[in-house]
Amino acid sequence: GNTLFIYTLLGEGQAEAHMATADDARGILKAVIEFLKAMKIAGFQKLITDIENPQMFRLFDLAKVNYEVSQSPEQSDAQNMVEIYL
Repeated sequence: GNTLFIYTLLGEGQAEAHMATADDARGILKAVIEFLKAMKIAGFQKLITDIENPQMFRLFDLAKVNYEVSQSPEQSDAQNMVEIYL
């Protein structure tokens, strides 16, 4: 696929993750499922990310991702901070 994940270790089983993609919805879904599976196998329990595209929430629902949304108080734009539990 054409999806890239970049993550920063935060310690204690947590990481901040970001995604860049040129894939269609089906390719993104597959990439997200594979990435989350690999992160869980590696021992991570939680990923933190920000979501700019609200369609990602539908994709998370399709992939059965356990996540929680909270608005980031320090950001003035409409991004949502998301915690993904693995």
